[in-house]
Amino acid sequence: MWTSPSLSGSRSEASVAVIGAGLSGLTCARALSERGCRVSVFEKSRGAGGRAATRRGEGRFFDHGAQYFTVRDPRFAERVAEWQTRGVVAPWSGRIVEIKADGSLVEKSETERYVGVPGMSAPARALSEDLAASWSMRVTEIRNAGGGRWQLSTDGDDAGEFDAVVTSAPPAQSATLLRGAAPRLARRCDAATMLPCWAVMVAFEQSLAAEFDGAFIEDGPLAFVARNSSKPGRPSTPECWVLHAKPDWTTEQLEADSDSVAAKLTEVFFAAASVSPVQPHHLAAHRWRYARAAVPGSEGCLLDEQRRLAVCGDWLHGDRIEGAFLSGLAAAEQLHALLATS
Repeated sequence: MWTSPSLSGSRSEASVAVIGAGLSGLTCARALSERGCRVSVFEKSRGAGGRAATRRGEGRFFDHGAQYFTVRDPRFAERVAEWQTRGVVAPWSGRIVEIKADGSLVEKSETERYVGVPGMSAPARALSEDLAASWSMRVTEIRNAGGGRWQLSTDGDDAGEFDAVVTSAPPAQSATLLRGAAPRLARRCDAATMLPCWAVMVAFEQSLAAEFDGAFIEDGPLAFVARNSSKPGRPSTPECWVLHAKPDWTTEQLEADSDSVAAKLTEVFFAAASVSPVQPHHLAAHRWRYARAAVPGSEGCLLDEQRRLAVCGDWLHGDRIEGAFLSGLAAAEQLHALLATS
């Protein structure tokens, strides 16, 4: 653990605020905490996960955000191995295909895919353990508190002063927070274009006769569909499916009524899967305004060294769950190195 009298006026650990409790923000918060920083996490939602989200109720489980993740980087592989030992993640051995425009199926099952257990939010919840986190708290302002420190406000209330701040919110939201505090970082966030995605959650009392558990769909408005019930740790009944629309179709229908979107995409799903229509047991739609980056960055993270402000997120590191983890780790490492020499 390092100390510096210049940070808070006394020999104590640096205090860092992390905005957002998705995988990137929580990876950053966990890494900073392990390096001796006093970390406070602020999340506008009720729980951890961000777009690696799970919605549940009445026996239904829907991973309505990220569907799975893959592992390439050895640093991420080390963390995934730890999660697997703890039962936080498991391989998804379902049959994955691509449905071509002519209806033929092309196997895509050779890639090893992992999912959180019992939902995709499980890794984020594991990262949030023992962290000082404030839920259902939206940060509305980052302002200079003097002495090199930053004051956070949440809907008009003061949320404390910090030596450094990291935002992992979507770039448009991060830009708003950073406009006055770090204009250069705000401009970089403004330059990022995020694509939306309509997600439909549909459950059936009986199993559908689909020949796959997950499918990329070449033609039409759907991008990917998944039999959520085929993933480890989920109940097999009712049978739950998640349907993700393509970004261009979602953009055209962005302000459409959610019920009509759910009905339309379910109809398309039956046709693409070559199954007879069945009356859903449950049907709902969720609109992700910031699902993924149009052009993912490669910086890893953004850092204003003079102001001790940072930005992280999957959009800065390849646009995958692994990218979110690596971006959060990069922000923690760079910010900690900066604070340690302040």
